[in-house]
Amino acid sequence: MEFKLLPFLPEGIILLTIVLILIANFTFKGKKNIFFSIALIGLFVSTIAVILSLSPQGKTAINNFFQKDLLSEISQILILFSTACSLIYGKKENPATAEFYSTFLFATFGGMLLTIANDLTVLLVSLEALAISLYLLIAMQEANSKSAESAFKYFLMNSLGFAFITFSFAILYGISGSTLIENTVNFLEANSFNASLFILSLVMACAGFFLKLGIFPFHSWVPDVYEGTPLNIAMFVSSGVKVAIFTAFLRLFIPVFGISPIWIKVFLVFSVISIIAGSLMMLGQDNIRRLLGFSDIVHSGTILSVLVVIPSLAIFSTVFYLIAYAFTMISSFALVGIVGEEFNMWRGIFKEIPLLGGSGIVAFMSLAGLPPFAGFWAKFFVLLSLIHNNFFFMALLVVFSSLLALYGYLKPIAESYKENKSLSLKQVNFWKFLVLSVSVLAIVVLGVFPELITGKITEAVISFLSQNG
Repeated sequence: MEFKLLPFLPEGIILLTIVLILIANFTFKGKKNIFFSIALIGLFVSTIAVILSLSPQGKTAINNFFQKDLLSEISQILILFSTACSLIYGKKENPATAEFYSTFLFATFGGMLLTIANDLTVLLVSLEALAISLYLLIAMQEANSKSAESAFKYFLMNSLGFAFITFSFAILYGISGSTLIENTVNFLEANSFNASLFILSLVMACAGFFLKLGIFPFHSWVPDVYEGTPLNIAMFVSSGVKVAIFTAFLRLFIPVFGISPIWIKVFLVFSVISIIAGSLMMLGQDNIRRLLGFSDIVHSGTILSVLVVIPSLAIFSTVFYLIAYAFTMISSFALVGIVGEEFNMWRGIFKEIPLLGGSGIVAFMSLAGLPPFAGFWAKFFVLLSLIHNNFFFMALLVVFSSLLALYGYLKPIAESYKENKSLSLKQVNFWKFLVLSVSVLAIVVLGVFPELITGKITEAVISFLSQNG
């Protein structure tokens, strides 16, 4: 057995940070900010470690159970960034306990493992490390019945998803005799096997991941969790968790199930109903949190639609979409916490504080896919990929859903131009405003200069396909 621990350094730093927080719980009693400081320093150091290790060359760790490439490293930077934003945003509201910060970092650790898992058992353990931590984080807010209800719904639906994925992996192991993804792929390409069992494994894997991603009709937990969860946890679920699970989805499906044309039909069907159903359900919402929940279903369906094209275009479009979407959801939830989650709370905000009103325009128009924001390029690359591969109906559907969803996104913006509301910048928490400013700036910069990341994403595509193509 070969153990290479150096590629595992960023994840190791997060584990070490968790240990330091637990030690600080006994040695620095009474100092409330110590856990926040340790967590932020750990996240910063881990991010630096990832950035310094950025390379198109693939790396393996711990007997090939983990495989790193540029795709996984970009995803990890996004996960670490969303964790930092969530912790900073909720600094005043977060429970000042070692349990909260260590659990949050363990969720981050699980998400990071998901992006590099090269073994079916490791993938399962990573999914549960992330999910169990989230159950606790969602329910950790005291005296909030919605939080407890959201945690139960998230637990119920994600446990069901985990069961489906476990069943799928058990079938794959039975077919190939190995849990290493690389060995499984080699066996499927070189040997004959029971096609019915393989299709059953595909169906179970789809059902499990669709439950975790909130694809329609496995979506029922999404708006409820987004509405009832503490805002900074919802921010993390909609950005970092989404990035982690979609990255794991790519890394599993393209090499393992990519040899089967059946998944194209499955993905097309579920992407169509997710886009249509999510867009229609958005229209009747009067709560921005629930609006963002149904919007998440639409965006997940849009990403799913582009996975039917050739792998290189699918990966490129998905990664850019996830980057743009992560920044947009962080800014959207930041605005909800600053302004309010009901539409009428936005009344007059643009006239009273133009900076907040303008930030709302940036965030919601990016969600709608309008220029000159990052969301426009995310939709543009999806449409380009679909048209290039002759999926004209899907491209038209994406455009139609964007126009339909635009009505929902315009509601809070329209309210912001109405009668005045007494609100001053002095009432806005500095930490929340910092997260909002950084995420909005990223949306605008990537909207105007998408080439800042497209080159690196192209390298990530080449890096992944060279090892899994």
